[in-house]
Amino acid sequence: VLDGGSVVIRGQPRNGPPPERTLALADIEAPRLGRRPTMNSPVATEDEPYAWEAREFLREILVGKSVLGCVSYTVPSGREFGVLLYGSDGKDGRT
Repeated sequence: VLDGGSVVIRGQPRNGPPPERTLALADIEAPRLGRRPTMNSPVATEDEPYAWEAREFLREILVGKSVLGCVSYTVPSGREFGVLLYGSDGKDGRT
């Protein structure tokens, strides 16, 4: 879970490390986590209110669980947006 609005989905390993895909949750506007200063951007930003709580909410629900990610659309930059189904049969919930 990267933040309250995007996750990394890891596939099943087959003869090597598992493939990973980043999926931003469609139709979700989550508060943004702050950024630390870097060489390219020396200015730090602060977390928006409840950004950490939004991330932790998703983390508690999803980490270590099987999910089905369905891509709804892709923007020109290549970022994929979609929905996640989670639970043993995909019927326990929708995020």
